[in-house]
Amino acid sequence: MQEKIDYFFHESFLNKDEIKHLNTYIESNYVDVERSTHQALNKEGESKKKTKTLIINYGQIKDKLKNIQSLINHANQNYFGYKIYPQNDFDKCLYNIYESKNKGEYDWHTDSSRSNIYDMKLTILINLSNQNFEGGDFNIFNGTEYTVNNLRFPGTIVIFKSFLNHRVLPITKGQRKSLTLFCNGPMLR
Repeated sequence: MQEKIDYFFHESFLNKDEIKHLNTYIESNYVDVERSTHQALNKEGESKKKTKTLIINYGQIKDKLKNIQSLINHANQNYFGYKIYPQNDFDKCLYNIYESKNKGEYDWHTDSSRSNIYDMKLTILINLSNQNFEGGDFNIFNGTEYTVNNLRFPGTIVIFKSFLNHRVLPITKGQRKSLTLFCNGPMLR
């Protein structure tokens, strides 16, 4: 495990069998499909996201995510310092499938809440890819743009500050799968 100023990562959070099982479970048990009205939009009002995104409740998959809450708490306590709420069974998780056939990508955006009660503090990404892919680099911008190369490895988890601009570059070959969770907290830090 290592930390960076803007993000924390842990390689091999899930192994190949766990990834395969989680993919199969989500693809068979998701509760909804994300609509473009819930996605970040560009200046023309078009979605910045070119993915198929399935929604699943955290409670449905928490037993398949090992000790993720402890890992989130550890990263937050040691590297971020936010007041965050624990994940609850009704939190929505986004299962993103980026395909090369439509150059799947997610342009620059930040993650935020539409609530007046809570704010989004941390974004958690888990690479659930079960096949090789090309492209699809994950970039963060915090004064300068850089690539988070750690997220290229299946099973890796990356936790970062939700307010940071970030993107996924187009997939040029294959398919990239990821699971996104969000940590919310009170409006003030």
